[in-house]
Amino acid sequence: MIRGFGRPNYKTVSARGGAGSAGLPTVSAAAVASAARKDAPGPQGATSHPAAVRIVEAALVAEGLLSPAFAKDGSFGTVTIKAYAQWQRKLGFTGADADGIPGKESLTKLGLRHGFKVVA
Repeated sequence: MIRGFGRPNYKTVSARGGAGSAGLPTVSAAAVASAARKDAPGPQGATSHPAAVRIVEAALVAEGLLSPAFAKDGSFGTVTIKAYAQWQRKLGFTGADADGIPGKESLTKLGLRHGFKVVA
């Protein structure tokens, strides 16, 4: 008989700081897209949704698209936008669909690979 089998106790963080479901962190696609639109043109180090952005940054580091040096600040700045655009192109997106602003489809695929749930 196997005892103690189960899912690890993942810390759940949503874009707004609430709990996610199924023990996985939850990221709001709308919040992350908003961060990409606000943080990059804002002052250096601007953060509008840092908890959600940190989850995405960690996934981009795991994909080899973002340097760890930029992965803990929670700012979806120009470096993160470039890394996310590479992710979109890796998925086959082109043109305006590979602009570095996260969409629900590309973010969901990143979440599936790196252990977070995406909500609208």
